[in-house]
Amino acid sequence: MSQKRNQEITPAPLIERVLAIIGVTCIVLAVVCYLTGLFVTLFFSRQTLADGFWTFVAWFSYIGMPFGFLCVLTLLFLNLRRRSSEQREAASKHSRPASKQSRPAGKNSPAKGQRSGGKKQRRR
Repeated sequence: MSQKRNQEITPAPLIERVLAIIGVTCIVLAVVCYLTGLFVTLFFSRQTLADGFWTFVAWFSYIGMPFGFLCVLTLLFLNLRRRSSEQREAASKHSRPASKQSRPAGKNSPAKGQRSGGKKQRRR
């Protein structure tokens, strides 16, 4: 059975939202520019891509995809770093201080300051 965890959903910071929008927009525009360049060379000559506005379309199809990919990788790095710091904060919030943690003194418990060997002793 799955256990539901009480996790607060925090909104993403502004920089992450901006990087996501820029990255996806650049990737989509690069694909559109690439397809546009293919159709322009199909219906017109290759020389058409070297003149005026079509030069921008041709260059954006080459530069837009790597730039969008770098934006997505940066977004991934920032998101992982933010989540790990949130997990560290949550873990420190839920853990008890060491002075309040005490083990009950029993027959098999090690003396104060000694470590347990990890092996269970047999009772005779």
